[in-house]
Amino acid sequence: FYAEAGGQAGDEGTISQGEALEIQIDTVRKTAADVYVHFGRVTKGTAAAEETVTAAVNPETRYATMSHHTATHLLQAALLQVLGDHVKQSGSAVGPESLRFDFTHYAAMTAEQLAEVEAKINRWVWENHPVRCSVLPLKEAQARGAIALFGEKYGEKVRTVEVKGDRAPVSFELCGGTHVNATGAIGPVRIVSESAISAGNRRIEAVAGPKAIEYTL
Repeated sequence: FYAEAGGQAGDEGTISQGEALEIQIDTVRKTAADVYVHFGRVTKGTAAAEETVTAAVNPETRYATMSHHTATHLLQAALLQVLGDHVKQSGSAVGPESLRFDFTHYAAMTAEQLAEVEAKINRWVWENHPVRCSVLPLKEAQARGAIALFGEKYGEKVRTVEVKGDRAPVSFELCGGTHVNATGAIGPVRIVSESAISAGNRRIEAVAGPKAIEYTL
C-alpha cells in the first residue's frame, strides 16, 4: 500500500483472511519512524495479532491515482512552456477523483493559455512517451536538471520520474509517487478550473482518464 505523501492520497483496499476476516482500508499514513499505519474498518470477522492475512490494493483507485499523478507532471511541464520558467510548484493533491496543482504566477491565465496547456498535455498523452522511475544520487539528479519541490528535504539518493521525449525529456522530477508506465495510459486530460489562492499563487484543478470523459459528457 502507498502511504499518503507528496500530495498523493494513500491507497484503498482490503486486508483479509479467506472468508473469516475482511478489513476495508480507507487510507495509509506513514509515521516519522517509517511505520505504515493502515486506517480502515473491520467489515467481517475479528482481527487478531500475528495472523497471516492477504493485503490487496484496490486496482481501480490506484490506477486512477497513478493517471492523475503523471498528468500532474505533464501539467507542470506545459505550464513552464506556456507561462515561463518562473513557474514553481507550491502545492498539489493527487487522488483517484482529480488532481490539484498550485503554482507561482503573477496573473490569471487567459482562456487561450489554458487551452494551449491542455492541448500540450493531451499531445504528450497521444504520443505515448515512456515513463521511467530511477533512484539516483541527489547531485546527479540536480545536475541533470531534475525539478525538486522548494523547501523539501532530500537524502543523498532520490527517486526520479522521467517522461521521455523524442529528443529531450518532457518532464524530469524528483518524486516518490506512483505513475503509469507510459503517457498514453493516462487517457484524456481536461482542465476544470484555474483560480487564485493567494497573491502570486494560482491553482489548477483537472481530471484525467474516465473522469475526464465524464466531465466532457
